Amino acid sequence: MIIINENKNINKNSTSVLLGIFDGLHIGHLSAVGKLNEQHGEKLVYTFDSASVTVKGERQLLISDEKKKKFLTDLGADRVISVSFESVKDISAEDFVKNILLKELNAGTVICGENFHFGRGGKADSDDLKRICRELGINAIAVPTVCDGLGAVSTTRIRLLIEKGDMSEASRLLGRKYSVCGDLKNGEFIPEPDIAVPLSGKYRVTLNADGQAFKTAIEFKDFGAITDDNLKDGPAEIVFE
Repeated sequence: MIIINENKNINKNSTSVLLGIFDGLHIGHLSAVGKLNEQHGEKLVYTFDSASVTVKGERQLLISDEKKKKFLTDLGADRVISVSFESVKDISAEDFVKNILLKELNAGTVICGENFHFGRGGKADSDDLKRICRELGINAIAVPTVCDGLGAVSTTRIRLLIEKGDMSEASRLLGRKYSVCGDLKNGEFIPEPDIAVPLSGKYRVTLNADGQAFKTAIEFKDFGAITDDNLKDGPAEIVFE
């Protein structure tokens, strides 16, 4: 599998393209990835660099771009193309489909969530995508929003759960245990910048550091988390139980 960050050197065989920001990779996004995996031929995800997506305002991320790309390939995508949102935000919906999806990516099938918006000003929706694709002979699929008894599953909803410290519910909606990467320094865990961390308090976690996994309880503070003075400084990951 290959991860790339630009729309070059795409296999010119017919490609299935999944569109989205995927800023949380929750169970709703996993449903769309599942639909991509049902397709034949090359499976490609076309997404956006998180820092460039300013239309959603300032927000903490649930996953870094690096982890997002790895998860998507682990889930079955042959390629992940991540572009700056600035590079496409002023392109009309018709030109996006014709020039990027068809000409550059050679899309035979395009998949998005039913709430997907694109084109200049975000004025085009999934129905417009299906219409434009139909006119160009491309198959288009809009995947229904995943809901539970409390409403639609969304990154915003999960972020609020994390901020409140409800890690079990956040993990349920993500479809995996929530994790945060960062660095250990003098017994403190410093999370990656702009990644959502829970409310101050003590949490049961698995701490992956120095090639080992430790089941432990750590206390999160405003700056990060207190761990163990005996642990070596270096990269680490906290997985919330």
